[in-house]
Amino acid sequence: MGAFIDNELLRTIALANFGTIPFSKPNGKFLYFQKSEIDQWLIKNKSLSENSIKEKTQNYTLKKIEK
Repeated sequence: MGAFIDNELLRTIALANFGTIPFSKPNGKFLYFQKSEIDQWLIKNKSLSENSIKEKTQNYTLKKIEK
């Protein structure tokens, strides 16, 4: 369990250092993450399911045929 937490912590720090996830560092020492900003970041990087992709493809195709 400890190794898992360490890996996740290191990954989170790396994502913050690369500017991938939003964070603040008010005193220049500790990283702080605002839950609402992380939630928005997660939603922004959402992946579609296979069914959603098929549905969007079918809708796009039908719209092209109708024109």
